[in-house]
This record gives sequence, C-alpha cells and structure tokens, in this order.
Amino acid sequence: MFPAADQIIIGVRFRIADRNADAVFGVFQIPDGAQCEQVVYDAIKTGYRLLDTAAAYGNESAVGRGVARAMAEGLVTREELFITTKVWVQDQKTEQSAYEAVKASLQRLQLSFVD
Repeated sequence: MFPAADQIIIGVRFRIADRNADAVFGVFQIPDGAQCEQVVYDAIKTGYRLLDTAAAYGNESAVGRGVARAMAEGLVTREELFITTKVWVQDQKTEQSAYEAVKASLQRLQLSFVD
C-alpha cells in the first residue's frame, strides 16, 4: 500500500557545471572508522564535493563525522556537497523497510537529506 500523496516528499536537485563534477570520492573499502573520517575530511579539504557511500560499506557514520568536521571548520556548506548512499537489497522488500533504511542512513550520516 502506498502512502497518501500528501505524505510523500520527493526532492530532486541537479548541479551542472560544478568544477568538481567529475571527481567522485568513494569510501567502499575503508572499514576503519577513524581512517574513513579522516580521508573524507581530507578529500573535502582537497576539493572533492561528490561523496559516495552505502549502508553495506559499514562506514556511513564515519563519513558523516568527516563531513560534519569539514562543515564545522568552514571548508564547505552542505549545499556545496553532493552525497550519495545506497540501500541494501534486503532492506528493499517493502516501501516501509526501504523508508526505514533511508532514515537510518540519514541518522548515521548526520544529514537531513542525501542527493
């Protein structure tokens, strides 16, 4: 069963011609939290603005800490970043389970939205 139309919020944003649009920083095989947090921070400091993670990588919390640190130090604003994550296949069984998985990812990332 689908939620009522007034309960669905879909947001789409496109940023074209960003000077770093072709440079995506992925964190697939960085399971160590402290290391992941540091490399995300360093990537942002270096100029990366597109960050990619996934629930399956087990490092969304570390990514969130690295992003939060960079924002707290004034290196970037959230609007300057394009952050993606992915929902595990087993969490896509129902709309509700997918919704809960996205909410959990947002909580781990310490973000109100992903791109």
